[in-house]
Amino acid sequence: MSEEELKVLKHVYSLAKDRRIKNEKAQQENIKTLDEDKEMYTYLEKLDHEKIKMIQTLMYLGKDKNFDNTDSPEIRYKKEREYMDEIGWKDKELDIKAIEDKEALDLFLKSAFEILNIKL
Repeated sequence: MSEEELKVLKHVYSLAKDRRIKNEKAQQENIKTLDEDKEMYTYLEKLDHEKIKMIQTLMYLGKDKNFDNTDSPEIRYKKEREYMDEIGWKDKELDIKAIEDKEALDLFLKSAFEILNIKL
């Protein structure tokens, strides 16, 4: 992955982690929070659709953990991306929504980073 892509992933991971922690704290304190995270949406909206696809590919790889242990990290990503390409992408707005809707996004990304040996 390029330096630019790693920077994007690091920022999305940070936003997602902050959001999850904030929402967990609000639940513990029985405070209602807005489901919509404007900062996350605003950041994702500025990215091109290819970066959104990259994030969504990592999200599902980390969520589903469906990969072959004998494959290299590069092949693991390639297979997941090919699968995602095969089932088809929505428009950018719907792909952003699919990412944004995952409350545990940071945990899915962290898992994908481990699967792919990505060091941020």
